[in-house]
Amino acid sequence: MTDLSNIVLLKARAGKSDQLGAALRELVKPTRQEPGCAICELNQSGDEPNTWMVYERWAGQAAFDSHMKQPYVARFLQQLDELVSEPPEVRPFQHRY
Repeated sequence: MTDLSNIVLLKARAGKSDQLGAALRELVKPTRQEPGCAICELNQSGDEPNTWMVYERWAGQAAFDSHMKQPYVARFLQQLDELVSEPPEVRPFQHRY
């Protein structure tokens, strides 16, 4: 099994950073409870407060694919266009021990 890590960068629309942060915080707890999730962390840039970063570590691609099908993720994605100024940047990484 290959571990998969994702770094997701999101840039909030002007005046929407607090809303984006709140929406992202709602994802953290249920994501951490998914069986394939090892880590889910939410970070806000100290020098660019409209920039948010999510770091996730999954048991593999299948676990991440299952995560993306969860109803709470679908609800978040429905509101994403109104919260972000550009599409999220998702950077997948595989662990090399």
